Amino acid sequence: MAVMLLRRLISSGSQAFVYPALSPATQSSLRALLLSAQRSLALQHRGRGRKFSSAAAARRA
Repeated sequence: MAVMLLRRLISSGSQAFVYPALSPATQSSLRALLLSAQRSLALQHRGRGRKFSSAAAARRA
């Protein structure tokens, strides 16, 4: 739910678009926070893929 609300605030197609009204410092902080969260999720998904591949290889052996 929070992700959907945040998307509305930072998507240019939304009537609730407020990103340009934020101060440059706030924009920078928000950008850094979102990139960090995205990287963290990507690392979690990569780890799951390795675990699955290892488990599948072990079952084949």
